[in-house]
Amino acid sequence: MFFAVKYGLITGGSISAFQLLFFLFGMMNVLPKFIILTWLAFALGSYLAVREYRTLAGNGFVKYGKAYRTALLTFTVTGLICAFYTYILYKFLSPGHLEQRMLEAKDAMHQFGWSEDFIKEATTSNPSTAFSMAFASFFWSVVAGALLALFIAAILKREDDPSVPLLDN
Repeated sequence: MFFAVKYGLITGGSISAFQLLFFLFGMMNVLPKFIILTWLAFALGSYLAVREYRTLAGNGFVKYGKAYRTALLTFTVTGLICAFYTYILYKFLSPGHLEQRMLEAKDAMHQFGWSEDFIKEATTSNPSTAFSMAFASFFWSVVAGALLALFIAAILKREDDPSVPLLDN
C-alpha cells in the first residue's frame, strides 16, 4: 500500500502541476490534446508502484492479485489528487472556464445537427459544477484504472515457483 500511495501522490501531483502550468499560461484550450500524455503518466505511475513493490516488498516476486491491487490503488490515489485539482480549478481559479466548456459542448452538438430542444434539455438537465467535474474526473480515473491495472499486473506479475529453491548468497 505504501508504494501505491507514494506513486499515486507523485503521479497525481505531477499531472496537476502540468495542468496548472497550462492554466497559468492561458493554454487550457490546448490541454485536451494532451489527454494521451495524461493517461501515459497515470499508467507509468502505476507501473512504477507495482515494480517497486515487486522489487522491495516481494523480493522480486508478486502475484497477479497483489500487483492488480497495487496498480488500482495507485490509480485511485492519483485520481483523488487530480479530482482535488479539478475542483480547485473550476471552483476558485477559473469558474468561468466551466461555462466556456458548456458553450463549446453546445457548439459541437449544433455541428452534429442535434435539435435545439435536445441541446437545451441536455445542457440544462445536467448542470456542470466544480464538484460534478471533480467527481467525474475521479470516477473515470478509477474505471479506466481498473482496466489498465489488468494489463499492468499481467506485465509485472512474477510468481514464486515453489519447485525451484531460492539461492541465498
